[in-house]
Amino acid sequence: MVAWPNPRMQRTPSAPLMRKPLGGRKALHRRYVALLVASFLACTEQRRTPCVYEIPEQFRGWLLIEFAPAGCPPIPVENGKRVFRFPPSGRLCLSGSEEYGVAKDEFYFVGTTTRVVPQSAPGGNGLLWGGGNGSVGSRTFEHFFVGSEQEMAKQPLPELLNHLASETPRPPA
Repeated sequence: MVAWPNPRMQRTPSAPLMRKPLGGRKALHRRYVALLVASFLACTEQRRTPCVYEIPEQFRGWLLIEFAPAGCPPIPVENGKRVFRFPPSGRLCLSGSEEYGVAKDEFYFVGTTTRVVPQSAPGGNGLLWGGGNGSVGSRTFEHFFVGSEQEMAKQPLPELLNHLASETPRPPA
């Protein structure tokens, strides 16, 4: 019966089965460096300018920001943050482009007082749901829902997108 060589042993020209771990110290250093590089790359995400969303105090429904190439006011920037002040309709048309990446955004109800909008998790009590971005034809937009999960279920997103596809971009009133 022939015993197979231990897979942890390395063959060398001078000794067919030498008791030396595969790769040795150099390979260990290479693995360590590769692990560091992989960790660094996993942590480098694209960053974007943080945003502040100011929502009318009693608003419930879909908020929509349309990024139009012309005809709408530019996106205001205050204290290094892009500021989106929604009218009672919940629809904004702004000239400029949408930014993608990671940032810490802020959401506020604004009216007689200003208060933070509770963030959401499925089954939770938050008021922000269904956030995303996309395009209909050549029009790009960002959207999210303000209200409970039950309220969002009664106002499906496809209705908003169909409405968006049927109208032309317009500056806010």
